[in-house]
Amino acid sequence: MDGNAKTINTLTSKELDALVIKKGKLLLNAVHAAELSRGAAASWLDQLLQQFMADDAFRVNALRFIDLLPTLKNDRELVVHLQEYFPAQEFPLPGIAKWGLKLGAGKLGAHLIASAIRKSVEMMGKRFLGGACAKEVLKTVTGLRQRGLCCS
Repeated sequence: MDGNAKTINTLTSKELDALVIKKGKLLLNAVHAAELSRGAAASWLDQLLQQFMADDAFRVNALRFIDLLPTLKNDRELVVHLQEYFPAQEFPLPGIAKWGLKLGAGKLGAHLIASAIRKSVEMMGKRFLGGACAKEVLKTVTGLRQRGLCCS
């Protein structure tokens, strides 16, 4: 919206419906364009891990951010902290998350980026942690052993 545009509170019902439809189409197009399949997400995690291993400052900020993540009360807080810990040009994000970060302060943008970050942290944890309890770890270790892999 430009400088002369109405605020959301002053839109007519018809204008609001049109705006919601427009934003919804943008969101659907972004989702389709991002193709966040399991393979694409894994590829993004690989890219993130490469940066994590190559850049000491990024690694420190990432570990601090992950430590802080459970204390963040809502999506907006998560986005604010993400922007503080990682300038936009520094943090590699998948397409839909970049789009969410551009939306920024809005509820939809915050929700998109927060969901992507939480899911990414969960996927990263599953790569490195055997499980949340001894039973899960035993299952993971058994599976690795059956594939001829070792772990510690």
